[in-house]
Amino acid sequence: MGWFSMGLAAHAKTAQAIVFVFLAAHQGLVAGEPVSDWLPRCAPECRDGRDLTGTLPTTIGTYGLTRLDVYINSPIHGTLPTELGDLTGLTRIWFHNNVLTGSLPTELCRLSNLEAALEISENSLTGSMPTCLGRLSKIEVLSLYANELRFFIPTEIGRMAGLDRLWLHRNSLNGTIPTQIGQMPSLRWLHLSDNSLIGPIPSEVGASGTASLQYLDLDGNALNGSVPTQIGRLTELRRLHLFGNALTGSIPTQIGACTQVADMALDSNSLTGHIPSEVARMAALEQLYLFSNSLSGSLPAAHLGGLTSLAQLRIYNNALGGPIPAELGLLSTSLLQILAYGNALTGTLPSELAKLTRLQTLNLADNRLFRDLDQGLDQLYLDREPWKLLPDSLISLDLSGNSLSGTVP
Repeated sequence: MGWFSMGLAAHAKTAQAIVFVFLAAHQGLVAGEPVSDWLPRCAPECRDGRDLTGTLPTTIGTYGLTRLDVYINSPIHGTLPTELGDLTGLTRIWFHNNVLTGSLPTELCRLSNLEAALEISENSLTGSMPTCLGRLSKIEVLSLYANELRFFIPTEIGRMAGLDRLWLHRNSLNGTIPTQIGQMPSLRWLHLSDNSLIGPIPSEVGASGTASLQYLDLDGNALNGSVPTQIGRLTELRRLHLFGNALTGSIPTQIGACTQVADMALDSNSLTGHIPSEVARMAALEQLYLFSNSLSGSLPAAHLGGLTSLAQLRIYNNALGGPIPAELGLLSTSLLQILAYGNALTGTLPSELAKLTRLQTLNLADNRLFRDLDQGLDQLYLDREPWKLLPDSLISLDLSGNSLSGTVP
């Protein structure tokens, strides 16, 4: 590292230290001090509680707090005191990334003014979620992800009409997804991935009551049944993650109405049938992951050219057949990766692949493709260079397990 870079780094660290000192002075915060000493000084709005130590005191209910943020690099441990329920003026609790243990006290249900957030993610909480939390109808963020919670999602959650984000992922939730999810008109994020949820995806997820939904993450569970056709009503959806479940049936044609989805991952299920041509209406798609299913039929060639934002196409380990569509060449400015190995694709390598000037990875191994490389490659030129079937951007190429003959130049 040169002296100039070292100087910049030093200035950056100095600036960071100045910012921290300013925040500390503003909140009366001393790095490494006990949280019990900091709370009386910062009341009633305790913001930016970082680098604190100790446990939350039982006297916390006497401080008249309206906001309580203790997060990041604050090794606060111990349990949540029941006296939190005495802070009826609280509008926000943010205990992200501590080492809190024990269960969620039912006294939290008395915090009727809680409206911004109840955020206790990335701790070590156990037990269940009190059903009475459904009374907190004004709360916008309920975030309990990355704990050790084990419970059925209570039906009372449907009463939290103001909820914008429901983040319960990376726990050990079990049971089914309650149909009352469809009664949350403000919900934009539904993140229930990496749990042990079972049963079908309720059709109510696509009801009019969830029309605002933008991020639907149900991956990494044991959900079964089919992908509900009602998902097509979620016209505001940006991300659809249903991978890593036990879903069956076909991909519903109605999914094509989700035209704002940029990231769709339905992989690692047991889906069957064809890839519907309606998928090509999803012009915002950047990532399309359908691999490790039992999909069959050919790729919807006539419509692929409309996916002008598509960067990653992963359809490997299915039973797809037919030729590689020449229309893929229309995605010359976006497509970076094609993983289609382990299918039953037939025909030759289309010369249009040479137009994919940003393509970095092409894996078509273990299909039924054929081509005489000695007779075919010399007819394809790119930038007047011979033997050019694929663009210079290509980093990884795998055509093994096909019926190609001749020599690779």
